[in-house]
Amino acid sequence: MIACPDCGSALEFDVAKQKLKCPSCQQEYGVTSVKDNAESADTFNVFRCSQCGGEVYSNDNTIAGFCSY
Repeated sequence: MIACPDCGSALEFDVAKQKLKCPSCQQEYGVTSVKDNAESADTFNVFRCSQCGGEVYSNDNTIAGFCSY
């Protein structure tokens, strides 16, 4: 999970816009603009989707995730 810098909600990837979007406050961010936020997580895991091969990222605070592709 990558947290929204404004409100802390989980950002979602908007495939059409190629940006991260917050479903709570509607802010949009470029993927590289929040990269430092993702790299600063205590433990960062990468999983591969069994259906499409896309990468799904999570940290130790994530209970569940989904492939946005």
